[in-house]
Amino acid sequence: MQDQVRSTFSISTQNFIWIGIAFGLFYWFLESWIHVFFFREGDILSQILNPDLHETWKRLLVITLLILFSIYAQHSINMRRLAEAAVQEREQELTQILENNPAGIMLIDSDNRKVSWVNTNALKMIGGTKESIEGHVCHKHLCPADKDNCPVLDCGKTIDMSERILLTAKGKNLPILKSVTCVKYNDKNHLLETFFDLSDRKKIEQDLKLAHATLDQIFQTASVGMRVVDRNFNVLKINMTFETMTDVKTEEAVGKKCYEVFAGSKCFTGDCPLTLIINGERSVNCYVEKQRTDGRGIPCILTATPFKDSNNEIIGIVESFQDITDLKKAQEAILLERDKLNRIMSHMTTGIGIVNSDRIIEYNNKSLEQFIGDCRGKNCFSAFRKNVTPCEPCLMQKAITTGQIEQHEFETDNGRFFEQVYTPLMDVDEKEKVVVLLRDITEKKASTAAIMRAEQLAALGEM
Repeated sequence: MQDQVRSTFSISTQNFIWIGIAFGLFYWFLESWIHVFFFREGDILSQILNPDLHETWKRLLVITLLILFSIYAQHSINMRRLAEAAVQEREQELTQILENNPAGIMLIDSDNRKVSWVNTNALKMIGGTKESIEGHVCHKHLCPADKDNCPVLDCGKTIDMSERILLTAKGKNLPILKSVTCVKYNDKNHLLETFFDLSDRKKIEQDLKLAHATLDQIFQTASVGMRVVDRNFNVLKINMTFETMTDVKTEEAVGKKCYEVFAGSKCFTGDCPLTLIINGERSVNCYVEKQRTDGRGIPCILTATPFKDSNNEIIGIVESFQDITDLKKAQEAILLERDKLNRIMSHMTTGIGIVNSDRIIEYNNKSLEQFIGDCRGKNCFSAFRKNVTPCEPCLMQKAITTGQIEQHEFETDNGRFFEQVYTPLMDVDEKEKVVVLLRDITEKKASTAAIMRAEQLAALGEM
């Protein structure tokens, strides 16, 4: 643009030189005519072609001045045109910048508060046309609820940046971040309103709040006590179950050292969960005896996992404590009952064994041990029958399959008779097993046979 103006300036300067020369020649002929007709100094031809020396010098001086003046005049005109073109070019560049700006932009007349200019992005946000926005008052769309409360025009601020509402052409409220500053436009005071659509950011913020609320609800309502501890052993957060377990309120626990709130046997040792996690362990799961502030001990299953920041750096741990007090009591009760049952079975004359579904004997009492020796860990068919393969049919498997008690009698190599009873059960480990009762019925069978013979002899005697 500037090169084009300079080229025009050069051509126009040459034109004005010829114009100056033309005026100079016109002046030469005019001066000659005046000398002939007014001063009666010779004829016109001699005045044109051969004036005296003084007249020639005067005419050349005037012609030179005319040419120089024409050059100066053209230079001034061209410089003005160049300045105007530069201003227009700057205005076009500025308009292009504002038009292509990713923000919505409005120029508002400070006197009447009407929109003087609006860019394309602002039109897209509002959903209107230039004709429907330019020339109308700004609060038709910008900050409709803050009419007559403009931070710059009414509140005396020179610049303002705040979250506001943009009213679209469809009447929808659009959250925006708006900045306002004073500028000159067309030699008048204007407000430069720049605003960004915050809809996506607001949605993200809402989603983050919802996610945070959801995670906090899960954290707070977890059935196990949980707390978050930083690298310096400071408690950052606890849940409600932890409060109940330790009888320590959140405001009392947060900010204190973890070993001050819920100390345990692993504190100040190399087995500290925080120390293990910082040293590279992915997780820690162990049994630990913790102690409340009132001195009461609580047996817990502790699980610790890394607590990381947004850069995936470990900044602490998340601990969960499962109170197993009731479980320990139940286990102790089971152990007592098992001991009691074991004492009872050890004094029984009937051999008792427990066989799992893999035909492995897991338990035998003393009576069974007296019959066939210690058979724990052996196959039932090997211990009971001296077989190398499972019995056919397998009454143990049949008892498990049918859920019914199975009975069987057999004779050993030494001529003794035994009765086996298979009773199915579901053990505490939730596996199907069979209780095997082994009774020596040799004497019973002998007594029965003797009675039968006596009865037969009595019947013969009666005959």
